[in-house]
Amino acid sequence: MKRGQKSHKFEREMRLARVAELRKECRYQWEIAKDVGVSQQQVSCDFKTLDKRLAEKQEGDTLEHRNAKVAEYEHLKRTYWEAWKKSLDEKTSKTAKKKSGGKDGKSEEQSIKAEERDGNSAFLAGVERCAEAQAKLLGLMIEKREITGSLTLLDAIKQSMENDDARS
Repeated sequence: MKRGQKSHKFEREMRLARVAELRKECRYQWEIAKDVGVSQQQVSCDFKTLDKRLAEKQEGDTLEHRNAKVAEYEHLKRTYWEAWKKSLDEKTSKTAKKKSGGKDGKSEEQSIKAEERDGNSAFLAGVERCAEAQAKLLGLMIEKREITGSLTLLDAIKQSMENDDARS
């Protein structure tokens, strides 16, 4: 194999890794193309390559795939938590007014308004969805048809702990 081909393959693998990373962020193909420096059509081909590799890997490697999905949900859940915390931060706004008059002919007035916020509950709902998806992937979601249809994550964990204690 020629020397240039090795570096070309290395560069391609690096690009595919970056494309995969940006794809996980749900970016559009044209955005990924702009970021990576290739055409949108090339990104589309890269998606197909990544999908094919994932399908081949999944055939004999479902446990690793499940763990990767759990990790993706964990990352998303962390992002939702950070957004929730940020939505609780105090919101400040500044206003400035200029008036003519006063001793030197000019007068400036500034005001800073601070407003407490309750937080955006949509972020907490996102955390809950991620936690439930993780629980399903890990086999912690146990059906409870006679009451609600399914246990919450907390109920599933409590039940799992009670079952472990009963076995001991």
